[in-house]
Amino acid sequence: MENLKPILSWVLQNLKKIRKYIFLVLCLTVVFYVFIFPFDDLSEWISRKVQEVSQNQLMVSFSKVHLQWVPLGLNLEQMRLQMQGLPPLNIADLAISPGIKMLLTQNPSGSLKAAGIFHGQIQIQLSNQGPSAEPTYDLKLQMDQISLEEVRNFLQGLANHPKLGMSLAPILRATQNLKGGWSGFFNGTLDTSGKKQPLLNTEIKLSKFELPSNEISTALGPINLPELQFSQVVLKAKMSEGRLELQEVTLGNESDDISGTIRGFFMMTAQKSTALQVVPGAYQLEFNLSVKKTFAERATLIMTFLDQYKKPAGDIFQVGFKLTGANFQSNPQFSALQ
Repeated sequence: MENLKPILSWVLQNLKKIRKYIFLVLCLTVVFYVFIFPFDDLSEWISRKVQEVSQNQLMVSFSKVHLQWVPLGLNLEQMRLQMQGLPPLNIADLAISPGIKMLLTQNPSGSLKAAGIFHGQIQIQLSNQGPSAEPTYDLKLQMDQISLEEVRNFLQGLANHPKLGMSLAPILRATQNLKGGWSGFFNGTLDTSGKKQPLLNTEIKLSKFELPSNEISTALGPINLPELQFSQVVLKAKMSEGRLELQEVTLGNESDDISGTIRGFFMMTAQKSTALQVVPGAYQLEFNLSVKKTFAERATLIMTFLDQYKKPAGDIFQVGFKLTGANFQSNPQFSALQ
């Protein structure tokens, strides 16, 4: 530090004289990065390095790469990402900005913005704190008009994977032929040590949501649910202390066959043994629905099952009931709303 004092003193004393040279150096640096830097060679180098590090398991390609100044990062155009044995993922424009802390701790942090993914846009901001071995992550996720059909098609491609196929089977059955646009946000905090329960605040909006005809397994046997269409579905929820609170789920509007609200909670505790996992527990859901009689005629079996909870009101039925259970493996209990 003592050796730097004469240099710093000279710079401060002659700042007015040398500032034009400093400005010239900065301008030349900008010119070099914008007009001279071989970005085409950089894109080939990145693709080659990713393939080498992943031992040919991951392939990345893109048409152009640009330097992004604010925040500092890279912008990749027409990106194609593919892992061996998995369907490709296409992104029209990807902006990546790694966090400074990532360079110091080697834990993921920074921001990512993907446009043209699943016909929509996704923005992610990730920061970390705490010890580098078991950091706490703060996550902000913003989605805009993600196509449920495109997501479902991508998951369908994963179904043939030897390891992922079995775990995705229930999700694929539940999301079969889903259609609609998916927008919303997730803000949360995750402690990877497992000492603290996750914190989550989310709002999800589904526009022109279509739920195909499906068969629901119950203790009384399978019940067929006719096709449902909602002009929109809005979900607001938060999670703390191992409890996921559905503040309100709004289904459709008066023009839809079914409209109304759902409120309740799910107990979901994060535990860590060899890995961090979420263990579901008890749940309670309160349904307050308006069902058009035209739909009730197409769903006679399920409406008969809910007969004691419905009240006629003109061209609709008002249906209100509570659903509770100790866990997802046990049969749920139905009761009337108080």
